[in-house]
Amino acid sequence: MIARFLLHYGMLSCLLPGSYLLAQEIEPKVVIGPETTYIDGPLTTDGYIDYLAHLNAILSKGVTPENNAAVLLLKASRGEISDEKYMKKYCKALGIKPQPLQGDYFMTYHQFACQEEKKIKKRNLTFQEINAATGKIDEQFDNAGKGAWTREKFPAIAQWIEASNKPLELVRKATLRPRYYHPLVNSSDNAEHAGPLVAVLLPQVQSARSFARVLMVRSLLGLGEGNIEQCTEDILTIRRLGNHIAQGATLVEQLVGIAIVGIAQNLEQKVALSGKLSTKQLLNYRTKMRKTAIKSNMLRSFSQCERFMYLDSVQQVMKGGMESMNLLSGIAGASKKKTRMQDMLDNVISSSTDWSVTMKEGNQLYDKYEKQLSNDEDWIAQDKVLVKMEKEIKELAVETSDFSAGLKALLGGPEYRGKMMGKVFVGLLLPALRSASMAEKRAIVMDDLSFMVITAAAHKSETGEFPRSIADFSRNATDELPVDRYANDDYRYRVEGNGFVVYSVGPNRKDEDGNGVFNQRRDKGDDYGAGYESQAINVKPSNIFK
Repeated sequence: MIARFLLHYGMLSCLLPGSYLLAQEIEPKVVIGPETTYIDGPLTTDGYIDYLAHLNAILSKGVTPENNAAVLLLKASRGEISDEKYMKKYCKALGIKPQPLQGDYFMTYHQFACQEEKKIKKRNLTFQEINAATGKIDEQFDNAGKGAWTREKFPAIAQWIEASNKPLELVRKATLRPRYYHPLVNSSDNAEHAGPLVAVLLPQVQSARSFARVLMVRSLLGLGEGNIEQCTEDILTIRRLGNHIAQGATLVEQLVGIAIVGIAQNLEQKVALSGKLSTKQLLNYRTKMRKTAIKSNMLRSFSQCERFMYLDSVQQVMKGGMESMNLLSGIAGASKKKTRMQDMLDNVISSSTDWSVTMKEGNQLYDKYEKQLSNDEDWIAQDKVLVKMEKEIKELAVETSDFSAGLKALLGGPEYRGKMMGKVFVGLLLPALRSASMAEKRAIVMDDLSFMVITAAAHKSETGEFPRSIADFSRNATDELPVDRYANDDYRYRVEGNGFVVYSVGPNRKDEDGNGVFNQRRDKGDDYGAGYESQAINVKPSNIFK
């Protein structure tokens, strides 16, 4: 047993008497301490740190069923929950009674199209009929997302929206709640073999994307039919929904939340330039938009959840041997029967590795990067750290991938193997933080650009034309414009054609005339933003400020 080897190497002799240990009286199977396990509990029944329970305790602090947006989101859609036992565990963690697996839940437009076709034919659909039904509504959805529309133009989408109104009202009410706690629930019933933290399900993430998509087309329907209040409220609901999801523990939730807010940002620019909103409506919306600015926090997820995923994964290998390592890395055929030699090598490495050293290796790197990334006001300095970090991780992957590394691990002592395994785990589990950070920064920039576009539209509504330059923005439209943090200067702006160009110089801090892969000018560059054309014809000035 691993505990016997840990005792053999004297690893248990330096246990710290943390508060959890005193209360539980469970013999720990790991070396407890800030340098190894990082926290001192709680412990699972088999003596390992329960990182999942610790994360849930942090995330749920101050949360009740009445202030938690996740409760109403679950009532709107059960998401990817299809198992009754899991539903009971999930609802228990939320503090509510178990929800049914079948009910009046939200349907995606594909599900709706197939249901309606099934009603017509009064039988189950063939594969070809399913493809035909979903293909038809796909086309309508894509077109409805391009701009203002009416029910007569895309009737199938209008019917889907009508069928979705009840769950969407739950979504709207959910986003008005102050907290979002999505409990991390393991699908296993066996506490001692609960599976790795990295495999915990996120059942509400995909349904949140679907909510944002239906709210997007409903907003544009409101725009097309003159219901500006519905149009703008749906966009704000998308923003609040994205910000709630981004408060989740994992980087995945952060990125999904950012993507959802991105849907709102795209809508804001379309609606502002439609010519259908008055100056007063534009400025009122802009005020509300600023109160729902992007609220993701990559550093928090990195320093808490992602660190705990690393440490929990080390524990999984301590418990399950090197086969657990194979499963963590997704190696094909990991569950196949091993040869006697493979089994022997696995036993040698897993049983004679100083896993406390592996934990220390990971914590040292997480501490190092957390400290370097904490200066989130200086984007230029932070990006340099991220580039260096990415290079170091790649070097670690190369160092541990060749045959000589494996041979050294076999011939080296427990401490050497612990360090080597630390490098392997870092290469395997440390997230692509540079890409995640760039997505977060891009979302912040696009929030600023939404502000600029709305302000320019308000200026045109007031004066009859777009501002000729940054200095020309109406004092009535804004007191202060945001600053491009990649340039430490104003955003680039100029009038062009029937609209204007506004953009950030992007991560490389070079002005490339608005060219970049994340905007309409994709041929070169990394600028964020680009050209925006007015969709309004002969817009008359508003005299609201006169």
